[in-house]
Order: sequence, then C-alpha cells, then structure tokens
Amino acid sequence: MSQSKERIKASAHRPKGTGALAESTPTSAPPFQLNPSQVKSGIMGPAGVLGLQRAIGNRALQGLLRHSDIESIGLQTQRAGRRPPSASQSAAGRVRTALSQTPPDYTNAPSPPDTEGGAFYVLNGLNPSDIIDALRALSRAQRNLLLSNVHLAEGLFDRPRLELAIKASLAPNPDNGVKAVSMLDAIRNAGGGSFAPVFAHLQGLPRARVRAILGLFELSTAQLILSRIGDALPASRDLFTQTLQTLVHATYAQRIQAALAMTPPDFVSNPSLALPVRSQSPHGGAYYILNGLKPSDMIGVLAQLTSAQRTSLFQNVTLTQGLYDRPRLELAIKASMTEGRALGIQAVTLLDAIRNASGGSLAAAFTHIQAVPRTDLLDILSLFDRANLQLMQMRIATDAPPASRQRLTEVFADVLGAPAMRADDLIDLASIRGVQNRRMASMYNRYGQLLFHHAQTNNFATDILAGVMSVEAGGRAFDAGTDKAIIRFEAHVFWDRWGRLAANRAAFNQHFDFNRTGDRTLNHRFRENPTDPWQNFHGNQQRERQALALATRLANAETANQCMSIGSGQVMGFNFARLGFATASDMVTSFDASERAQIEGMVNFFLNTPGLPAAIRARNFNQIARLYNGAGRVAIYAPRIQAAAQAYQGVTNGRRFVHP
Repeated sequence: MSQSKERIKASAHRPKGTGALAESTPTSAPPFQLNPSQVKSGIMGPAGVLGLQRAIGNRALQGLLRHSDIESIGLQTQRAGRRPPSASQSAAGRVRTALSQTPPDYTNAPSPPDTEGGAFYVLNGLNPSDIIDALRALSRAQRNLLLSNVHLAEGLFDRPRLELAIKASLAPNPDNGVKAVSMLDAIRNAGGGSFAPVFAHLQGLPRARVRAILGLFELSTAQLILSRIGDALPASRDLFTQTLQTLVHATYAQRIQAALAMTPPDFVSNPSLALPVRSQSPHGGAYYILNGLKPSDMIGVLAQLTSAQRTSLFQNVTLTQGLYDRPRLELAIKASMTEGRALGIQAVTLLDAIRNASGGSLAAAFTHIQAVPRTDLLDILSLFDRANLQLMQMRIATDAPPASRQRLTEVFADVLGAPAMRADDLIDLASIRGVQNRRMASMYNRYGQLLFHHAQTNNFATDILAGVMSVEAGGRAFDAGTDKAIIRFEAHVFWDRWGRLAANRAAFNQHFDFNRTGDRTLNHRFRENPTDPWQNFHGNQQRERQALALATRLANAETANQCMSIGSGQVMGFNFARLGFATASDMVTSFDASERAQIEGMVNFFLNTPGLPAAIRARNFNQIARLYNGAGRVAIYAPRIQAAAQAYQGVTNGRRFVHP
C-alpha cells in the first residue's frame, strides 16, 4: 500500500489512507523496511504492534509478517481467528474514551504515545470478528454516532469497511456482520480474479440470512458482486441474483423517493452540473438517477416506487427534454405503469437496439420481438413514439426475418392506425384494487382512445362498449398461445348448420357432442378419432382451435367459421354480413390480424342489429343482453355487462377519453 510507510513513520500525525481502495491488495508486502527480529522479540511492544495494526490495517500487517517469515507474534489476525473477548472489549473501551472527549475524537492517531487515538483509528483494520464484537460492546447511541460521522474517515482510513461494520453491528444478528465484513475482505483479495471465495461466505445459508447480509452493502459493492454472479455455484445463482437486484433497485428507488419528497420535488438536478433548481437532493434529481440505467434496472427501480410517484414522473417527464433521454425515460415510465416487468424490459431493450443500429440494419431489433406473442407485442409497441414505430414499419421488408414479416406488418398497421387505440393519460394499474377494476383500467389504457372515438361517433357510452368486451373476452383480443383471435367454437351451432343433416349426422356424432337436452351451450366435447376419449375444449384456446380445424375437415372452412364466436366482442361468424364482410372466412381473417378490426366489427354489429343502438343509449342492460347474447341468456349476461360497465365508470372517472 502506497501510504503504509508514511503512516508508520509519523505516528504523531493523522494517518493517511486510500479511502475506498484501502487495503485492497494485501498479498504483497508493504513498501517499508522493518526488522523482523524487533517485532518477533517484542522490542516494539504491544503498543507498537497495535500501532501497526491501526495504521496499516490487519491484512496489510499480516502480509508484512508473512513476507518476513514471522510465524507468530501473539497478534490475532484475520487468519488466526477471533481474539479473546477481552481484546474486542479493550477496543470498545478505547472507542468509548475517544467518543467521550470534547469534541469526540474520531480520526486522530496516538499523540502523545500514551493516548489511544480516535475512534476510527482504533477500529480501522480489525479483523471481521473483532470489529463487530468491539462495536457490539458499544451502546446503540455510540454506534449511531459513529455511523453519522463515518464520512470523516474518508481518505484517512478504510471508510467503506468501517461503515459496513458499523451498519452490521446495528443489525440483530452479529454473525451476519462478520459474514459481510469477511465478504468485503474477500472481494478485495480477489482483485480481478474469481469471486468464488466471496460467494462461499453465503453458500448454504437460508434465504433470509442471504438477504440480510447482502442488504448491508453499499450500492457500488452490491453492483460489483452482481456483475460477478457467474462465479457463484450454479445452484445458488438465482437466489443471489434476485436478492442483489432487489437490493440495487431498492437503493435507487429510495434515492428517487428522497428527491421527490423535497419541496419542491427535485426532478432534474445533476450533482455534477449547476442546473438551476430550487432544491437538490444529494444523489441528484429523480430523472438523473433513472437516466441511463440498463433496462432491467430501470424497470425494476420504477416497480419499487408507489403509483403516485410513477404518475408524478409520467406527468413531469417533459422537464427532461434537452437534459436527459426523455424518450427512453417516458417509455420506461409508461411501461412500469401499465405492463408487467418482463414486457417493460423488452420495450426498453427494443428501443436501445433501434438506437444501437445507428441508421443501419434493424435486424437485431426485430430479433428481440420476433418470438413475442402478438398480444404482448401490441402492448410493447403501443408504448413507443410514432417516429420509431414508423421507422421499424418501413424496415420490415428488408430487416425482419422473412417468416415474421406478415405478422409484423399486421401488428404495426394495427398500432399505427387511426384513430389511436391507447389512452395517453394512463392509469397506473398498481393503484387499482380488485380483479375487475384492474381489468377495466387495463382496457382503458389499451383501447381508451378507440372506444372513445366509436362512442362519440355513435352516441354510445364508452363504459358499455368496454363492459361488453370485458364480459365476452376478458378485455383482450388475442390469445398468447395461438397468436390468433380469441374464439369459442359452438358445437351446437355446428350441429344446427351441418351435423343435423342426415348425410352428416354419423360423422358429427363420432367427433362432437353437446348437451342435447336443456341448455345446449353446455358440455361441448370433441375427439379427433372415434375411438379417442372425449375432450372438453371451452376455456382452452389451443383445443378451441383444434375443434375448429376438425370441423373444417368434416365440413369446410366457411361452415366451420360461421359456427364460432370470435374476437374481443365474441361476435358469431354467421353474422359476417352485419359487420360488412362477404364471408365468415373473410371476417375471421380480418379478426385474426387486427384487434382494431375486432372492435370495429363489434361496433358494426351494434349498429346493424335492430333495437340494439337504442338499448345501449338507454342503458337498458336487459335489452342489450337479449339482443346481443340471446333471449335465453338475459339473466346471466345483463348483470355481468352492467357490473363491468360500472367498474369502467369508476376507474375512468375524470379521464380524458370518456363519453358521455
């Protein structure tokens, strides 16, 4: 260590240190001359040995002794194990003496020689067991005093190690503190080598202890450990990764929360620049903290904020224009309010890939989304600004994988169509309680503008349009598994339109079944071969599509398509003409390609069904259910549609895209 010689030569002066890097290379001897026989024979005396220990740290002294072939001088170092309790008690006593002075002595070296030195001087370099024991022997008030003044050790002693030990001593389990300080020593011993010895300190510990130990580290150390997770045993990597990521995200989130709690909130200050702000948090403004984080960290940090805090960031993101990366910040904040963490990470990663292309091929960007289900892809792309969407749309033909081009063309046409689908005054879904309320809030975010357009154009209520969609298909348009529109194949309708004919009856009965008495919508089953067991298929979109394919083989595509309901409004295929299609097959093709087409088709069914527009405008839910779902289903569907409509009203109260 470059300062070790100076520390020993001038014991009357405050010892110099290297701050966060102190004692990071204990494997080489300190660069000064010491007569080993003097140390070994005790000529220096216990005070001299302790002076060395305090000045250069236990590990550096240990390296010196090892370098000098001195096996033992009675000094208990980190390798030799824990000292007797009296040693740590003695250190605690010297710290108490230092703190009792007026003012407290935190940093001075012994001067004159009969004094013990400042508190941090005494503690600096103790091995993990001793430093924790010494600190635990102090009162909590004394430890808190040390923690609040540990910044005074910066540049003089090993401030990071001292701070870690003091924090650890305030935690309930002293063994966790010993583990944490030992890990920090192991990190420094590793240098640029393997971190396997670091992770060995955590191996086999319960999850709760792993969290408690890692939670003691400061942000930069936690990030360093996370960056070397590949050195941990494979069986433990997930636990260590999840724990470290949570801790890193929580630290960033706490800094953002502190910035937002200021009066006025600190959104944009940069600690390294003199930005004109009325208040400034020590770690910078909220957007400064978020700006530039990698996608997983940015979304993870935002997820730890409250709904009100995310909403505040969303509403004030224009403040970042010209200061930080506004498009990326806005994209991440929107994603954290409306989508799951995985989709949010995918969205920010996609934006980064577009930018990394720098005007070149977008093949890498398309690679990120080629396997994403259509329903998720629509959610991801709807977060983007129009310029980036148009750029990607123009490059589909040249840069996207050939097998994905048709699908991507359909999706981009859906997202970029007019009017816009997504509401731009987003509801933070985490603020909504209850499954139905959350579903309706999600529908507003996803379809708010398009529903508003159709409601305003036709003098309908947005809540009724949303209510029907919620009851019919759960507020979604596509199934992730099939990557096609949500369908329900109606076996009894297939019977009516094909199976009841004498020529088809035997084939139908071999492959399809339904409740022949009572409610014919129940007990729908199918089987591929007459000897196969019967399978129920409602509630499983894969099997719904299998049933549809079987009906297509038995009859034909047009007949089969007429016998199912499809899309966000679950309109029956035989209604194709009311929706403006020439055939049911044309309707299915359109709905399988576009959620916009599905919503427009549902509205056209409303408009072209006699009596239904009037029922919607009068909010007559019984009549709506009778005309939309059938006379025999009123008691089931009317209260469901009404409840969903009321939920939509509740979550969208005061929002922009509500009619009337």
